[in-house]
Formats: sequence, C-alpha cells, structure tokens
Amino acid sequence: MTRFQPLKRLNSNKNGAQNELMNSGLYLVLLLHLYEQRFAELMRLNYNRVARERLSRNYPQPRPEESENSDSGDGNENSVFQSNSRFI
Repeated sequence: MTRFQPLKRLNSNKNGAQNELMNSGLYLVLLLHLYEQRFAELMRLNYNRVARERLSRNYPQPRPEESENSDSGDGNENSVFQSNSRFI
C-alpha cells in the first residue's frame, strides 16, 4: 500500500458525495418545476370556472318551461348567448 492510496479513497468518496448532492439537487429542481406547472394549471382551471360562474350570473339562462310558454319571439333569442357561452 502506497502512501497516496488513502488520499485516492478520500477523493473518490468526496466525488461520490458531490455527485449525490448534485443528483438530489437536480431532482429537487425537477420536482419544483413539476409542482409549478401543476399549480399554474390549477389556477387556470379555477379562473375559467369562476369566469363561467360570473358569466352565468350576469346572463342567466331562462328555464326550459319559461321559454316554452313565452308568447313573443321565435325562440332564438337565447341562441346568441348559448353560442357565446362556449368561448370562455
């Protein structure tokens, strides 16, 4: 056994620890990125839901029995709203 072998072993252990630390750091960065993407998706879904609710409160659709009993119009008054409600 030469006098440099313990230094080689110490150096290889140090490199292994650095690689392990780098791998765990990269894993954490990837995990954070995935969580950020999911959070953005949830925020977008929630915003769309709130926008739909707000739109339906501002422009309530008549109940089917009300539109059947209406005397005026040809029944197409709600077609504009129904076609616009799909584009949110």
